[in-house]
Amino acid sequence: MLKIRKETLLFALEVISISSFFAYKIAQNQLDSKLSPTITFFLLFSAGLGGILYPLLKFYSKKMALWLDASAQEVNRFTILSFAPFFFLVLVFIQEFVFINDISHIVLVVSILGFIYLHLFFLYRLKGQQLEIFPKLSRAKIALLCFAFAGIVYILAASGILFTPYPITGDEPHYLLITKSLISDGDVNLWNNYQNKDYLEFYPGRLDSHTKTGKRGSQYQYSRHMPGFSVLLLPAYVVGTRIGKASASILSKPMSEKGVLILVIRLFLCVLAAALSGMFYLVMDTLLKNRNVSLISWGIFGFTTPLFFYSFHIYPEVVVALISISLMYLLIIKSDWRLYRLVLAGIGIGILPWFGIKYMVISAGCGFLFIFSFLRQKQKIKNYFYLALPIFLSAVFFLFFLWSLYGKLSPVVVYKGTIVDGSVTFNAFYHHNPLEFLRCWIGYLFDQRIGLFAYSPIFMLFLPGLILWFRKNKKEALFLFFPLILYWVFCSLSYYWGGYSPPGRTLLPVLWIVCLFMGGASYLSGKKKPPISIHLLAGLTFLNTFILAKNTRFLYHENLSFPWAESGKISNVLNSLSNVFIDFTKFVPSLSSQEGITWIPLFFWILLSLLIGFFFIRRGRKSNGRILCQKIIVPIGAVFLVCAAVILYSFLDIRLDEQKSFQTKDVYVYFQDENTYGHEMDGFWTKGASKAEIIVKSPRKASSIKLRLTCPSRGKTMVQVGNAIRFLSKKTSGESEMMVSFPKPVGFAWGENHLYAIKIRGESSFVPRKRDKRSTDSRSLGVFVRVEVK
Repeated sequence: MLKIRKETLLFALEVISISSFFAYKIAQNQLDSKLSPTITFFLLFSAGLGGILYPLLKFYSKKMALWLDASAQEVNRFTILSFAPFFFLVLVFIQEFVFINDISHIVLVVSILGFIYLHLFFLYRLKGQQLEIFPKLSRAKIALLCFAFAGIVYILAASGILFTPYPITGDEPHYLLITKSLISDGDVNLWNNYQNKDYLEFYPGRLDSHTKTGKRGSQYQYSRHMPGFSVLLLPAYVVGTRIGKASASILSKPMSEKGVLILVIRLFLCVLAAALSGMFYLVMDTLLKNRNVSLISWGIFGFTTPLFFYSFHIYPEVVVALISISLMYLLIIKSDWRLYRLVLAGIGIGILPWFGIKYMVISAGCGFLFIFSFLRQKQKIKNYFYLALPIFLSAVFFLFFLWSLYGKLSPVVVYKGTIVDGSVTFNAFYHHNPLEFLRCWIGYLFDQRIGLFAYSPIFMLFLPGLILWFRKNKKEALFLFFPLILYWVFCSLSYYWGGYSPPGRTLLPVLWIVCLFMGGASYLSGKKKPPISIHLLAGLTFLNTFILAKNTRFLYHENLSFPWAESGKISNVLNSLSNVFIDFTKFVPSLSSQEGITWIPLFFWILLSLLIGFFFIRRGRKSNGRILCQKIIVPIGAVFLVCAAVILYSFLDIRLDEQKSFQTKDVYVYFQDENTYGHEMDGFWTKGASKAEIIVKSPRKASSIKLRLTCPSRGKTMVQVGNAIRFLSKKTSGESEMMVSFPKPVGFAWGENHLYAIKIRGESSFVPRKRDKRSTDSRSLGVFVRVEVK
């Protein structure tokens, strides 16, 4: 236990750390780059901040103590400990001695996030099992709240308010073209739609054909995508088209009809994705009967990769997942078979193949489970009939559909088209080499481009959750695991990993099963409080999702259907995070390159997954004593390690790419972002009204760095070299040159060279062609920069 005087000393040190950060930032903005705030100013600032925070801390501790039913002294102690990450703010002073990247912003962010995490962790520890979320609401009402909240988030994401959505690509326009053909022609023959370029209604540019020839000849082209999903989109397509046309007369600045159409369709799919998330909570809470665990699992399932991104993408996987989870809800939970439930189950099983041929496997698996359950319960013959009738009718119509279009009954004809000679079998698509099957099977979990564990490490709890669920209820575990493993094995027989689409597409229809087992891992292990490892895995999962949401282009990889292609063999996210000091693509397995499997990373990841599984399985056998996660040092130590790693990465995050550099005398200049136009004459142009970053590499320590800036426009420009900042202001137009000098710049010694970070942020922006009609340069230019190093 910390004594009062130790707590007071700790709080004083935290206040000093916070004060020192703001004092440094004030000093950094001074034109002479010296620490202009005096010691008196610093002491007064620290005293004032402490005088404000201390009474607020006391007041907060008293109020929280009443709610937590704990002592105010204990709450106060934990709150002071929660401020410990703010010690990292002192690290900004290392920039006075060594500098390569400004860590001020990242230090502040990780300190705040570390404080929030620690404080919530300590509050949960104090409250313990007394804390129950929404204790007065029923399970169905909470499921509706989950549906509503997820719908709002998905709609905000689809509308572009939260993040910039990626334009439709991959298979998305092909599904829409089938919908367009159904509306305009009343058929699924796309030959005339491609000829007339009907896809321009929702897709810019030329669209390659995804069709195969039917039995009537070359003018009968049918999509290799089944029409079920396109039929589902019919109402949204019609509404979107009408709203798009009406918006031109209603809005002063109307969106394009194409933009309105895509937005309406995406909003419709967001509702279906929200329904899937709400249904997941309903199933999870019904099976586990633990509200807190179910809500946390719902949050992970609904707002991480891959479901979050597919909530506003135009793919059928979310609909298939919604149908499959509804079927299992009827099978496991609502087992009192009434007529309408049997008919609904039959319809669900029957329509799955209409969304894709591969979903016949899920349909067959669910159908087998229903029959097996009926046999065990000795159901009446009429129940079999009510279940089978919708399946039979759908199968008959499905075969008639294939025969009328292709003249064959094999489902594979959808992908091969009408063939005169020879039969069409699944052998045309699947490999029979056991090693290749194993490569694809493991790839769905570990591959750096599509692996579930690579994008969402929290799902590593799937295996221990599965084993623990078998201990809890073998029937439930078997019923849940059977369709998952059946579909997973079937998909692993081919190399198709989702095409040009976000990761996780293939397993998304059964991902909710994986998440059920994942969510049950901690709860079923027999301990009341989850270990720190869950917090770390969840944190990495949400962080990766946030990075992908901010950079949606990282979601798409070339050749996910052709593993031996030269392009797209590494993860876009890992490649973007890599730099000259560390290559993250070497630490995550790659199972689809010509060089073969990267065995060492694969072995490490498999071993890590097994160790996590072993820890959770063994964890439940120790019922007495305090486990490690309950000790104060563990969460604090974990937060400090994570924060230190993030800060170190931020400091060393530079890219020395020879293709984005130029040499002036014996000095190299490396561009760190896309806000420059490359080398021109003896310098470079920055983009208009942007912040450009470069790295200068010199073979000797620089005594000074001079920058000459030219811009015909008026405006302010900020230049930062190392930890020194200068502000330049140009009040008149003209080609006059501004020069700024940085004596004894602070850099970073790297090998036999010295690196110096330079940032140029300007307000100026102009287009040469608008200023001079003879010019053909239509770029938006900022300032022209020349760098001189002595």
